[in-house]
Amino acid sequence: MIPADIFRKWVGTYDLWREFVFDLLSQRLSSVMEIIDEVVFQRMDSRLASLLLTRSQIQNPMRITHQEIAAELGSSREVISRLLEDFSERGFVSVSRGEVELLDTDGLRSRAAM
Repeated sequence: MIPADIFRKWVGTYDLWREFVFDLLSQRLSSVMEIIDEVVFQRMDSRLASLLLTRSQIQNPMRITHQEIAAELGSSREVISRLLEDFSERGFVSVSRGEVELLDTDGLRSRAAM
């Protein structure tokens, strides 16, 4: 940790340090605003579809629980379970214990775009 008085001195003295600090703060603020935008303005089903599409590029079937998905999206496990059941009935995914497999990426893409 850098003591506050030294930090202020470095910000006033070193241009490179000041740019680094403000760039880092800008990136973090932008990230927080993006998350707030998702939570406030996007439906949970489209957020879930987006998450599944992104994760499936790395691993399909995905080893992930409903609780882990809920924690990542800031929702409850019950909501995620209902949405995954709906996606499964529509043939978008196959769900088993601790695993979600994408079956219809186009269907999920249309859901993510909502």
